[in-house]
Amino acid sequence: MSSELDALLARAAGEIEGSTGPLGGTALAQVRRRVHRRRVVRHVGESVAGVAAAGVVGTAVWLGSDRAPTPPASPTPTVTSPAPTAEPTPDRTPTAPAGPVERAARLDDADVVAHLANPRTGETWHAPEQAPADVTALLGSISGLNTVLSVGQRGDATIYAVVLGDRQSADITADPAFAASVLLFEVDADGARMILCPSARTGDRCQSGDTYGVPDGVELDEDTFYDSLTLPSRITVGDWTASTAATRDEAFGTVYGDGAAMVGASVQTSAVAELGASALVEIRTPGALGTTNVAYAVASPFGSLRVLSERDLPGGDLADITWSDGVKAPDDDVLARSPGAPRCTSATVFGLVDALDASAWTPGGTTSDGATVYVPTGAGLTFAKQVRDHQEKQSGTIADGGAEVTGADAYGIGEQEFLAGHGVYAVDGPDGQRLVALRSDMAQVVFECV
Repeated sequence: MSSELDALLARAAGEIEGSTGPLGGTALAQVRRRVHRRRVVRHVGESVAGVAAAGVVGTAVWLGSDRAPTPPASPTPTVTSPAPTAEPTPDRTPTAPAGPVERAARLDDADVVAHLANPRTGETWHAPEQAPADVTALLGSISGLNTVLSVGQRGDATIYAVVLGDRQSADITADPAFAASVLLFEVDADGARMILCPSARTGDRCQSGDTYGVPDGVELDEDTFYDSLTLPSRITVGDWTASTAATRDEAFGTVYGDGAAMVGASVQTSAVAELGASALVEIRTPGALGTTNVAYAVASPFGSLRVLSERDLPGGDLADITWSDGVKAPDDDVLARSPGAPRCTSATVFGLVDALDASAWTPGGTTSDGATVYVPTGAGLTFAKQVRDHQEKQSGTIADGGAEVTGADAYGIGEQEFLAGHGVYAVDGPDGQRLVALRSDMAQVVFECV
């Protein structure tokens, strides 16, 4: 153990000795009352030219059930500026800042992508390694089910990821707020800090220290950030473009995503495109009705998966679709779901249908970005009816008065209403494959997700 860590643990020994269970309210209150120490981002002088290659290898090792590197699909990604009139210039070399590296409210996506591979903030990453026992005792004390892993270095500080939850039950399809969420810490001679705001963009959501609790003796750090963990505002692969605005703003889960793959859970992923040392990946899980559930995520350089919100994906938000036949956007919040996924799962935005006949889907609308939305015809209509019938059969709830109702009595959506309202539709994914979607307000009715 380094002398710096020895010094830290000596100062913290009185607080952590013999304790790895949940924190008491008094300990949490003491941490929350502590004045946040302002920290200046360190500048590391050594070269980081080899970081991108090492990061991609590390990500590939920790993604997928076979943990083998998967080369990104062609074409490689481009980025578009959030300003409608600006043209992206991803190939240009960003000008080095004249003064200290600081956050900015508006970042050019070309710069963001360049800095993903060559961060100005000095961090390097490696495949997760089990943390020393003393560090595990300090950082893993939020609950007894956490895994503490060494994942990187920044100057004299070692970066540790804490993966919340039980290693055996970690599941990317579970509720991301309570599954294998990741928290990030730095430990050096000055102490241990929970890194709350990793993005270089001001306005991006920070992690709340109150959500999961803070180990006693650990400071809350809102000032440290990482170029290599900053998301571009938009990701474009060929004709497919996704935003990241909703993902960066969502209130649930952590700002580092899900760490199920980091602790050995089987997560089937395939690389879609490189994003510096990170990557855009597709997550697949088995579905009903001959479908495979699909979601998209940004895989961090150390293997966590930050699933992109439905609102950021083409066709993922019904309010963003203009239908050719004049069907109005729903008044309520309606998002895309995989037709073959149970209602009480996440990471299942679209579905791949076995032996899908692309000719059975015809253009029926567009998104605000100009992506084509398809509606079923012929064999596609047969599939849509099967989806509706499946949702009806799987429905069940408690009626007024306490009686249990199931099937048609619970579901309440007829076939004509389902088809006329575009209960099932389709869009094309980043590799051109046709993806089907179910309106979330026409999914099976359940009384409660537990």
